[in-house]
Amino acid sequence: MDPNFLNNNFEIALTNTFLKMDELIRKPEHRKELISFKGTPEEDDLGNGEEDFYSGCTACVALIHQGKYLYVANAGDSRCNLCASNGELIEMSSDHKPDNDLEKTRI
Repeated sequence: MDPNFLNNNFEIALTNTFLKMDELIRKPEHRKELISFKGTPEEDDLGNGEEDFYSGCTACVALIHQGKYLYVANAGDSRCNLCASNGELIEMSSDHKPDNDLEKTRI
């Protein structure tokens, strides 16, 4: 666990957690866990090279602390919206789609 969680540094802790997942998803030794089987494990063609590896992720996390603080983190094609008591929609995050200019730059 990121020690920032224990110290209530939730923004840093969530950022570090998402960056760690990003790092893991790129490592070859984790690919077997991330690839969806096309059939039985015997039929699958794992390990046939980079061209066979396609993976992505999407996640949306909302952390409520002490009943009054809300932290939101997201990755991929996901977003978090909050409906206020007056019915107003509040966008808490935005999609990380590759056609977004900021996301293109990050990638």
